Amino acid sequence: MSLRTTLDFLLYEWLDVNQLQQRERFADHSQETFDAVLDTCERIAREKYAPFNRLVDTEEPRFDGDKVILPQATHDAQKAYAASGMLSAAQDYEIGGMQLPYTVEAAANTFFAMASVSMGSGLLTVGNANLLMAHGSELQKKVFALNEFSGRWSGTMCLSEPQAGSSLSDVMTRATPDGDGFQNDPLGARYRLKGLMAS
Repeated sequence: MSLRTTLDFLLYEWLDVNQLQQRERFADHSQETFDAVLDTCERIAREKYAPFNRLVDTEEPRFDGDKVILPQATHDAQKAYAASGMLSAAQDYEIGGMQLPYTVEAAANTFFAMASVSMGSGLLTVGNANLLMAHGSELQKKVFALNEFSGRWSGTMCLSEPQAGSSLSDVMTRATPDGDGFQNDPLGARYRLKGLMAS
């Protein structure tokens, strides 16, 4: 992949990310640690994503009546990505993160988008976990966010209106309480969501 030369220029020459090492949060890092992250992501993208880019476009997911079945390559890629630590790369050491600057994390993730945008690299999972870390209760962080950062669970975006496509601003969603005692669940109040198209 020719992306690496461009990333190196953008990170080290244009953005001068090495200056971030002067901040206490990133003091343990150096250009060598940043390079190691880029090297790892480039290798995983080259070995686990790129060779299967066409396959995941032609072998559609199927439902066997119990579960959705995806090509094995998607499982292997997801496991390799989670094992790399990239799901929690920018998070604190205390929760298993690398305390990487977000700029380096984002640059490293471009390898996966370039290799196979169809397979993804955890963008929705990280977004969901970050939202919980910023606004969730301590129990929600422990139960949901940490399991997402570890790769055990995934976050996703669900569209219940296939005709809406990417026009999410046209979808109105209503939340209704989920049964008696909905507000007493230790993980937070439970609601049932229903989306409606705006007319």
